[in-house]
Amino acid sequence: MPERAPAAAAQTVDVGGRQIRLPLPEGQCLLDRNQNLDRQVLDLASRAIAGSNEMLMHSAECNNLKNARVGKDKYLNDFAQVQVALQFKSTELKGQEAGAAKEICQSLRVDGDKIEKQVGGEIKDRVKNLQAGISVNETKALGVLGEDQTACYSGLLMKIQTPQGDTRLIMGVYAMGVINGRLLFLYRFQAEPQPGAVDRMVELQKKAMTDTLAANQAGLLAPPVKK
Repeated sequence: MPERAPAAAAQTVDVGGRQIRLPLPEGQCLLDRNQNLDRQVLDLASRAIAGSNEMLMHSAECNNLKNARVGKDKYLNDFAQVQVALQFKSTELKGQEAGAAKEICQSLRVDGDKIEKQVGGEIKDRVKNLQAGISVNETKALGVLGEDQTACYSGLLMKIQTPQGDTRLIMGVYAMGVINGRLLFLYRFQAEPQPGAVDRMVELQKKAMTDTLAANQAGLLAPPVKK
C-alpha cells in the first residue's frame, strides 16, 4: 500500500524567537538528513537561498521520496518547502495578517501587470506562453494567482538542467502570509506540470495556509522563546 504521512504530523521551529508549528502537507514526508539523498537535496536547496532566506521545512511526496532514496525514482517530482526571509525573521506582524497579505499582493501586481501585457492576463495563458518561451536555467514569474485575508498566492516556472543532463520544467506556487506573528513563505513544487496544475496547486497552498494557521492557534503553542 502507498506510504502515507501521519495526518497530524508537524514540527515546531523557532523563527526569530517565536515558536511556530509547521504541519506536513497531506501525503508528504519530511526529508531526513540521515539519508544520503535527502541530505544532498537539503544542502542544494539551502545553498540556493543562502543570504536571503532560511529553510524551515522541506518535505516530498512519501512514495516518491521512498523510491528516490533507493534509486527507483530518478528525481523528486512533488515537494514542499517553508521558508522565512532573513530580513523579516524577527519582524513582529501579529495583528497585521490581512494588511500584510494585501500589501504583498499589491507589490507583486506591479510586476504582474507587466507579465499580463507580455504573455496574457488569464492564468492558463500565462502558463502556456511562458512554458513555450522559457530557456534552460531560467525562472519566470507567473504573477499573482490569488489573494485572501490570510495570504497572497504567486507562482513561478523554472527550466533546469540536472547533473545527469536531463531538462526539467518545474512549477512552483507559494503562499506568503503571517503565521503566529512571522511572515512565512509556503512553497509547493511540481515537475512537468499538466494542464490545470496551477489551479490545483493554488488550492493545495490555500489548504496549507489554513492548516498552518490552525496549528498555531492560541493555546496550542509554548510561550515565545526569550533571548
